[in-house]
Amino acid sequence: MPGGVFLQPNASDAVLCSLRWESNLPRFRVGAERNTSSMNRSRTVGVGLVAALSLALFPATSFAASSQTDSSSGDASITAPSNPSISEEDREAADAQQAEQDARAARPAPQLPPAPTPSAPSTQTPPLVTTQPDGSVGNDKVHILSLSGADCIVVESNGHFGIVDAGDDNDYPDGSDPRYPWRANIATWGQEDQVRPYLDSLGVNSSNLDFFIGTHPHSDHIGWADTLIHRYHPKHIYTPVYDDSYSVSDDVNPLWDNQKVYDDLVAAATWAQSAYGATFDQHVKPGQGDLIQMGDMLVQIIPLSPGEEYAHPGKLANTNLISYTAKITAHGRSAYLSADLESGEGKEDYVAGVVGHVDWLKAGHHGLSTSNSESFLDALSPSLVMNTGYEFQTPDRLGLPALRGRYEWFEAYSMRNAGIPALIGTFTPGGIARPHMNVGMGHTFGSTTPHTYWFYDGKPAVTRGWWKGFYDGWHYFDGSVSAVENGWVLDKGNWYWMDSTSNMAVNTWIQDGDKWYWVDGSGHMLRGGWHRIGGTWYYLTGSGAMATGWLNDRGSWYYLHSSGKMGQAWVHDGTGWYWMDPSSGRMDAGGWRNIWGSWYYLSGSGKAVEGWLLDRGSWYYMQPGIAQMRTGWINDGTGWFLLSNSGAMRSGGWVQDNGNWYWLDGNGKMRTGWLQTGGAWYWLSPDNGRMATGTLTVDGRASQFAPSGRWLGYA
Repeated sequence: MPGGVFLQPNASDAVLCSLRWESNLPRFRVGAERNTSSMNRSRTVGVGLVAALSLALFPATSFAASSQTDSSSGDASITAPSNPSISEEDREAADAQQAEQDARAARPAPQLPPAPTPSAPSTQTPPLVTTQPDGSVGNDKVHILSLSGADCIVVESNGHFGIVDAGDDNDYPDGSDPRYPWRANIATWGQEDQVRPYLDSLGVNSSNLDFFIGTHPHSDHIGWADTLIHRYHPKHIYTPVYDDSYSVSDDVNPLWDNQKVYDDLVAAATWAQSAYGATFDQHVKPGQGDLIQMGDMLVQIIPLSPGEEYAHPGKLANTNLISYTAKITAHGRSAYLSADLESGEGKEDYVAGVVGHVDWLKAGHHGLSTSNSESFLDALSPSLVMNTGYEFQTPDRLGLPALRGRYEWFEAYSMRNAGIPALIGTFTPGGIARPHMNVGMGHTFGSTTPHTYWFYDGKPAVTRGWWKGFYDGWHYFDGSVSAVENGWVLDKGNWYWMDSTSNMAVNTWIQDGDKWYWVDGSGHMLRGGWHRIGGTWYYLTGSGAMATGWLNDRGSWYYLHSSGKMGQAWVHDGTGWYWMDPSSGRMDAGGWRNIWGSWYYLSGSGKAVEGWLLDRGSWYYMQPGIAQMRTGWINDGTGWFLLSNSGAMRSGGWVQDNGNWYWLDGNGKMRTGWLQTGGAWYWLSPDNGRMATGTLTVDGRASQFAPSGRWLGYA
């Protein structure tokens, strides 16, 4: 890891969730999906509260400057207790879960929900009242947990709590139950080890948890919901009706473990009805939705699919579009929890007309590019946006407005790495106060440069040092609001290369100008001497640049190809051939070498001789182009020469080869035509130099030659 790290990422973060691809852009989703038959709606109406109260509690107001919250207020990081003992409450929960599993063993076929009864458009149903408002300030909070790819949000007012989504758990279908087949990309890691300690630290228990909302049947939202219900006993439970038969399953919108997590939630809610009298509502009315009054906080549940028109076989194209979302209002301030709201099918336009302006926005669908359109952001005009996905998923539509100062922006992954379990906002008449946090790394997509920014208190800010992203590795800030791109960083004596998107390069070659450099798995640039990379030897200079061409290292010569690869065996440097020891790469030189069954002569410079070679009084011919020693007849371009089996050139008189006689001059060249020697004439074929015998027409006349080749005269 690079030196100077300011935030050390938790190594376990990489397995806190399973990563999923969704929609048209590569992106990850945690969890899965699920649904079942509808449940009858039940509701308790608060006594003495009139409709006018609900209208007075969420007027359209503008966001005021937030005030700083004291770190001692409980907004600091929460440490999970180690080795907690098993409480009686846990035992009861375990027993209840077993009973739930038994009750689920025979799941009936899904029943289509009845058509909702439309309410009069001019009236607003009074809210469900869990606790009466007392007007106190400072006790109304929203906690958005930093689960890095999953949702769990706690709303708090005057000592009472509501929970929206529960994150994922470790319970997933393994294929053993035919109702819940194994499917690729099913979530296999949950966040209960983060959610449970945080809820316990707030003091959430069976007496003060007023409601739970499971927004939709994806495991990154309701995977842990069944356990949460058993442990904390919410008085009112909400989730939309679902069954796998409703969904159109494809590569973009697969079913994953939707049905299982949904069935688990429904089974737990059914148990809660009988065990302690909880209400279970799966038919939140369309339009303005349902209202819950909890202390000074008004919770408005807004369904994305009015009238549950999706609840027909093969009708539901995207399970995210049936989400229950929630608008939270207190002291004239508001936050919108958008679940996995997407821009498809006009859902964002629909929501914008219902919700209006809010001060806070939990970004739709973890900040993915299929959500949070410009028109939607314009309509809600939030002052702060919280992204529960990974920082690299943030599209330009979120990142760029944040850079322009349009709103404050936070994302869960960096908060998680910084040990901050949740972004906590306290509702006051003057604004929504929150703790000051030096955390948050944001990226922009496309051709925008720079690509990576640091945020302090949700705004671009100057920082220094290393910061780690979830997916794209390490980034370095050198006293700027943006990370270094396309350049070297020197840190504690080591050089690091930051690529065009500001990611630290690892285990790769870097081209900088006309030079090449290697960075290892830690991002360190290797320098000085021999390095074995990918099974090949390279020599890196003191500057780290890869060497090429001839290299003298401690008295030995080596040849490095243009790729930097050390030459072994035969190499050609453009001027000739050199023999490099196959094991060490050292150049050989000086004399004869038998290599792979052929003879070569290496000069003192190491270059293999080509052409004629005079060695110890004998001439040898080394084949041009390959430098191999030749034997037998060769033609050097000037004539024919005969080389013995030793390679030495024959010369000076008659020689016999394969039963034929030839005459070689003193320089070894084969003679042709008439030859006079020893007082006699001989005829040597102009075509091949062979001595003639018998009768042969020469120069147009028949001549007689003795068996010895001597000319006897004309025939």
